[in-house]
Amino acid sequence: MKLAEKADLSVGYICDLESGRRWETPETFSKLSCALGINPFELLLPSVQESASISNLSELRDYIATISDSLKQNVTSAVNKAISETLEMQLTNNK
Repeated sequence: MKLAEKADLSVGYICDLESGRRWETPETFSKLSCALGINPFELLLPSVQESASISNLSELRDYIATISDSLKQNVTSAVNKAISETLEMQLTNNK
């Protein structure tokens, strides 16, 4: 709740972001990073606990590939959802 207040976002919106039901906008990234006192790009970095378990360069490459694949999937899913919702609204409005 404190994060939501600091970022001037609703608790429900934060929950939707955490669960993947919504995708962050650039404005949301900015609000969240300001509320957390970090740079926006840091929201995309692995947590300290995750990165602490990486012990060599090979593991780091594998980890980066995994994160990259996951990010691609999330972006693709969000874009497809947005396109689908937009098309659905246009079809509904044209009826």
